[in-house]
Amino acid sequence: MLNSVFRVEAGEWPKLLQFGLFGLLLQTGMGIGFAAGDAAFLANVGADKLPIIFLLTPPVMIVYTLIFSYLLVRFSIDRVVEVTLGALIAGGAGLWALIQIGLPEPYDVGLYYGLKLYLAMWYIGLYTLFWNFTDSFFDIQDAKRLFPLFAAFCA
Repeated sequence: MLNSVFRVEAGEWPKLLQFGLFGLLLQTGMGIGFAAGDAAFLANVGADKLPIIFLLTPPVMIVYTLIFSYLLVRFSIDRVVEVTLGALIAGGAGLWALIQIGLPEPYDVGLYYGLKLYLAMWYIGLYTLFWNFTDSFFDIQDAKRLFPLFAAFCA
């Protein structure tokens, strides 16, 4: 019954649920991380400095895109996912440690700028990574049927 409602073929549920759970966890982590990062930036730097973030985000994304594209050409998507998640965890832990240390006056503002740009980069980067990773496991016909379900998991 569920198979016909969701247009899922026999045997696809395990893979569908694994990818859906991966998307759900990424989305949950980004939601929590973004909320915390935005609160930290606004409380310590202020909303009046957000235009600087908007101007700095495109150059950061150009660098990220160059690195991501290189990694996708050089390594498999599985390896890129592993490296990306490792970098995400290491960067988040490093930023958290620096915030806990409490850097002196001129450096603390730079830290919060770095945090905000780091979050902006991963916001776009993780969506790109998720859809590239998911796309590599499905052909075009399966994608047309199943991708709305993956989007629902992410929502």
